[in-house]
Amino acid sequence: MDIDLIIKDNHSGSMTLLQNMLKQLEEELVSVKDDKTPDIGALYEKISEFVKEVVKNQPNMANIRRYGFSFTNHFKKLLLQEVKAADIITDLSQTLISIKKEIEDNVQTISRHITKIITHMPKVMTISNSTLVRLSFDEAIAQNKKLEVTCLKSHPPDEGVILAEYLSQFDVRVRIASDFEVGLFMDDINFVLIGADRILEDEIINKSGTLPLCLTAQYFNIPVYLVSETAKILLEQNRAVKFRKRDAAEIYENTDNEIIVDNFYYERVPLKYIDKIICEEGIFDSEEFKKWYLKG
Repeated sequence: MDIDLIIKDNHSGSMTLLQNMLKQLEEELVSVKDDKTPDIGALYEKISEFVKEVVKNQPNMANIRRYGFSFTNHFKKLLLQEVKAADIITDLSQTLISIKKEIEDNVQTISRHITKIITHMPKVMTISNSTLVRLSFDEAIAQNKKLEVTCLKSHPPDEGVILAEYLSQFDVRVRIASDFEVGLFMDDINFVLIGADRILEDEIINKSGTLPLCLTAQYFNIPVYLVSETAKILLEQNRAVKFRKRDAAEIYENTDNEIIVDNFYYERVPLKYIDKIICEEGIFDSEEFKKWYLKG
């Protein structure tokens, strides 16, 4: 398993990173499937360490933590039950299929909700390169909905450009704007659409720049919609929030002086600046969502 494919990917959303992790787990199981005497204990240690390292490097991507640890905990349970090696591999393979099916079903449900909204509000502004946002756009495009998208560049590392270039392949009017131009174009959009890496008690964790985007939208009376699976709920009372500094050279390359350079990819965004939350179970006002899901 090549962990660098995940931990060095600074341009993809948490769902894409999760899918990449699941794909590598699946490939690892396939590699030992035909082994007549597989070392299941060694396989468990390898997979467990792989998942732990991914979670360690993406501490606020709650869906990776939830599905990754759920999978390894299930693996450990099978070991303790002394299930035959071949049966363990079969069971784990089916578990991965079930996880991927659950994710796929959630995406389809959420995308249908967003497509209905786009039907009446086709001008959208977004930031970063959220997989769920992109898949929602895919559904709208597949249904031939009129769509105009302003993609904030999301610097660094400019992953908003990737989303804009992707959308430009279709019949979509696409604009790239710097993160600081959000106010210049807000009058020309119908709503802001964002993703999240983690949902807390009263906040979300998402790409830096999301908070200024939401505050500007509020100033212009533009609604902010969040798309997220409930798998991204990870309350702070259960797990502390950790922010890692990224490469300072992405912000400022001169190292010959004593200027302090901070580069954090993620920030907190209070839920009070988000109007609607769209998940696999429906569309909720923020306060309603907090009542049902975040009062743990």
